[in-house]
Amino acid sequence: MSRLRPSLALGSAGVVALWLQCVSSPVAEVDRAVVDLALWAPFFNAGADIVSTRVGNFQFHPAYFVLLDQLWVQ
Repeated sequence: MSRLRPSLALGSAGVVALWLQCVSSPVAEVDRAVVDLALWAPFFNAGADIVSTRVGNFQFHPAYFVLLDQLWVQ
């Protein structure tokens, strides 16, 4: 993206050519693969709850899930 700004002076054809070069790079392919797999992350991280450092007394119950009445936020 940082390379696109200076190339705006090239006109729309130059920007499109540079954009297609960036999108077809190996880094873009890896990024696409990682993002496509991100949907499955909650299924394989069962039992891992992510909370802020400001949250205290976080409790999880298998039937009621997060016990909101026990939770506090700084």
